Formats: sequence, structure tokens, C-alpha cells
Amino acid sequence: MSKERTDQELTTLLDRFRNGFINGTLTLAEGTEIINRLRAFDAAAIHQIAHMLAAPDRETRYTGITLARELGDDRLVPPLRKILRDPNRNDEEKVLAAIALADLGAPVDEATFRRAVSDPNAVMKQAMEHTLSTIGEPEQAESFLGLLERWPAERQSRYIHDVLAPLADRRLLLLLNALLYSAHDEVVVAAIDAIERLKEPAYIPLLEERAAYDPSPRVRHAAENAALRLNVRVGSPESVSTPPPWSARSELPLACCLLSTLDGSGTQVLLLGRYLPQGEIRLVDILFNDHQGCLLYTS
Repeated sequence: MSKERTDQELTTLLDRFRNGFINGTLTLAEGTEIINRLRAFDAAAIHQIAHMLAAPDRETRYTGITLARELGDDRLVPPLRKILRDPNRNDEEKVLAAIALADLGAPVDEATFRRAVSDPNAVMKQAMEHTLSTIGEPEQAESFLGLLERWPAERQSRYIHDVLAPLADRRLLLLLNALLYSAHDEVVVAAIDAIERLKEPAYIPLLEERAAYDPSPRVRHAAENAALRLNVRVGSPESVSTPPPWSARSELPLACCLLSTLDGSGTQVLLLGRYLPQGEIRLVDILFNDHQGCLLYTS
């Protein structure tokens, strides 16, 4: 492949990431694919991203900071540190650069951070409000969840407990609902605690279901206690509006739930049966795999 063609491919990838990032249309899958392809360009990609960090427009610089975090290459530490020393950069950009430096293994000491950022509390409050304004959308919740899942389980649970739970903001429900299905007990328990703080009666049945069926004794215990406390504090779920469709529990009794592997490429079939009022069983058959998601849905 010629150098010109290689340079063009690199520019195209960076433009795709930048445009999707700025417009809010970049999905987690697309972003991950672009990052993986950028790694193959090695020094050429690092050079281009360093130029993005010094670009005259803020959108390109913010994209560069995100790319630096995702690539995790310490060759981008010097241009990120330069952002902190630049008096023409605003506090928000400097905070983002400091977060990227920490992720790259070059954390900024507190004295340097205080000199660089005039009002860090205001910046963090503004950033959190922006997050809350979009986190209720499935695409944004998926992206946020993808970022959380890259952290160790202990860090995830600490973030949920220390940052998200105290907000007690109903806009977090979709994200917290997804976190109930984490593979790590400490993350699920932290999500249960955050849901309890929201005081949403509609979530009592979901917590009761988790208390009855979760394979982890620790999670069952936490869910049972949370459901009991919510029942005492806020009453029964019948007194409030119906929860969102993605969190509603079926009222039909469970007859069976079977999961089977079909082949060696990750294809599985889920067979779910529930009793109808007439005594018959209604079956739902879902075929899916690790690569394409849901392939077939029959009911």
C-alpha cells in the first residue's frame, strides 16, 4: 500500500471519529472499531492526534483528548500536559486533559491541577449535568456503560456509590437497570443501593425478582433488603405510574427458562415460557450470537 493511500485511510478514520463524536452519532461499536484500526498506524496516528490536540477549534481538540484516552499511548502525554499550561484553554478542556493523563499513567498532582484549573467544582458539576441530560437515551447509556465496564469492578462500584448514587436522579434509571446485570457482585450491589436511593416504588418488583432468582447470595441479600426498605418507606408499586417498558416485569408466572448453545461460534437459543390465565403456556424463542446480537425472535 502506498504512503499516500495509507495517509488517506488514516485521515478518513480520524474524520469519521471526529464527525461522529461531535454530532453524537458515534456508536460504541463504531468507535471501538476505529480505535482498533488506528492502533495499526502506530506513530503516524499518534502524530496526527498530537496535531488534533493543538488544533485551533475546540471540537477537534476535544476529539483528540478522547482519542488519546482510548488509545492509551504515553507518547501523547507531552501534548496533553501542554494543554494544562496553556492560558487560552478553558477549565473544562484542562479537566478533560487531566483525566486523560491519569488514564495514561501520568496523573497530575493536586498543586499543578489547582494552578491550571480556576474552578474545578464548577466544571465537574457542569459535566455531570450534561451527562444526566443524555444518559436516559439508550445509545448514550450504552456508551457510558461501555466506558464503565473497562474499569476494574472495584472502581466501577466505587464510582456508582460515590458519584452516581448521591445524585438520586431518576434520569439514571436506564443505566442503573443495565448495571443490575453486571458480572461483578460488587457492581450489582452498588446499583441496587443507587436504585433504592431513588425511592421508586415501581422498582420494588424488579428488586424482589432479583432477590428471588439471582445466583449470588450477596446480591439476593442486598436486593431483598432494598425491596423491604422501599416497601416500608414509599409503599406499594401499584400507587405510581407504570415503569418504562425496558424495566417492566411480566405479570405472567414463569413456566420455564432454557438456554442452549447451538454451535461453536457463540450462537445460542433462549426459550422462555410463561403461563397464560387460561392455563396454557406462551413460549418466546430468541436466537442470538456474540457477533450479530438477536437473529430471530418468535412468540
